[in-house]
Amino acid sequence: MTRVPTHAEPWQVEEVGPASSVGAAHWATLSAGHSLYSGPDWIRHADLMRDGVPGHLVLFEGDRPVSALPTYTFEGTRPFYYDPDAVLGLHRAEGSDDESDGDRPPVCVAGTRLGYTSEFLTGALTDPGRRAHAARALLDAFRRRCADRGEPGAMLYVTDDSLALVLDDLVPDDQVVLMDGSVDLVVPSGGLDGYRDVVGKSRWKQFRHEMRRFESEGCELRILPMGDHLEEMGALAHQVSLRYGHDMTLQAEIEKLRDQAERLKDCVVMAAFRKGEMVGFTQFFLSGSTMFARGHGVAEEYGRRASVYFNLTYYAAIRWAAEHGYERIDLGPDSFDAKIIRGGRLHARWALVIAPDWSEEQRRLVGERQERMLSEFRTVDERVVTPTVHAVARRQGWETLLDGQPSAAG
Repeated sequence: MTRVPTHAEPWQVEEVGPASSVGAAHWATLSAGHSLYSGPDWIRHADLMRDGVPGHLVLFEGDRPVSALPTYTFEGTRPFYYDPDAVLGLHRAEGSDDESDGDRPPVCVAGTRLGYTSEFLTGALTDPGRRAHAARALLDAFRRRCADRGEPGAMLYVTDDSLALVLDDLVPDDQVVLMDGSVDLVVPSGGLDGYRDVVGKSRWKQFRHEMRRFESEGCELRILPMGDHLEEMGALAHQVSLRYGHDMTLQAEIEKLRDQAERLKDCVVMAAFRKGEMVGFTQFFLSGSTMFARGHGVAEEYGRRASVYFNLTYYAAIRWAAEHGYERIDLGPDSFDAKIIRGGRLHARWALVIAPDWSEEQRRLVGERQERMLSEFRTVDERVVTPTVHAVARRQGWETLLDGQPSAAG
């Protein structure tokens, strides 16, 4: 356990290593009200991955943990989605490092893993001022640790709310960059009846047609616990991985699902069967009042004909969520257009890069990538432009990008 001093006495920040050093009950308190991916089960699951070393920062008030910031150090080969250079498109920039993966220096990344949603965990604090003070103390400790070790550092996939806690307290050389987005859907009261009113008559006609295709192709919906039919689910997930060019073997897909079934609680699977054979699934992890859509798989021959994905991920999920008291479905990143037209809302995800030593070429590439992404996001869902987006634009000097209407994405 490494102690990192902070000016916020009587608070003290300590580097505790993995979350198990704190205990599941304490971590559950810290992560209360935050994303599934910040909770004790998911953090412990991520801590067991072998490609990174957990070094979570926990803020204590006396002996009581009151706030936390998950962090991981990656040495040598970095996972793509947790490599700041890779996710910001800097690998091929003039002036970027040209070392092989094995020669690259360690990098410290703050935030959760696998869920693409990172937050300062302040669930034990109720006062907004104390939450902001805690977040700033944790960021100070993270910054100091990176400097002491000579490692580049970044917090990736930061939510609007968490960024707002520290935005006014950043040092001038810190860079805040729009890096991704995530979509959630508010579950209408009344389930599908309420959903029809939300999406409107024209869209509902399209969606009702997709529901009928599911039925006319002889598909049957089954709601399963996580742990049943893992081999069939792995085979379907593998088809999706191959379709998107992911480097996953069939056995690796099955083992990933088996690992989740053993380590993670509160999961429900929306599954489609045809003539007794599974032809599609979407898994949802349950946390608080939110269902988090995670993995899915679809049989190539039935996916489009029966609209399997849309029926499982949206229509069956909305019905089940309303029946069981869930208020929100977290649909995650990617495929923003399809998610928005089905009632979702797009939210920004940020990279907070600690005083990077970027060349002019790298700064240009980051700015151009961000401009394209912002235009695309605004074209899909103008609601992505929140007060936090405006505050970042003022700080970073790109307020003009918010003027007028977005250009068509392309």
